[in-house]
Amino acid sequence: PVASRPPSAQSSRSAVTSGHAWSDPQDEELRDAAEAGMQLEELVDHFELPGETITARLDQLGLRLAAPDLLG
Repeated sequence: PVASRPPSAQSSRSAVTSGHAWSDPQDEELRDAAEAGMQLEELVDHFELPGETITARLDQLGLRLAAPDLLG
């Protein structure tokens, strides 16, 4: 008989994107930010991460930010 694979340890990280380990609370912040219409520049300042890292995680979560207001 072959032993089954041991269970994986619980982790506080939900994913690693571009070298950044995302936590569940950070994912929730991204969801809230997308729903609130925040812009990428605001998220870059908030998370202190490159825009590419943030947009990659947004894509993984199936989230989209609102288009920038070009008239404002």
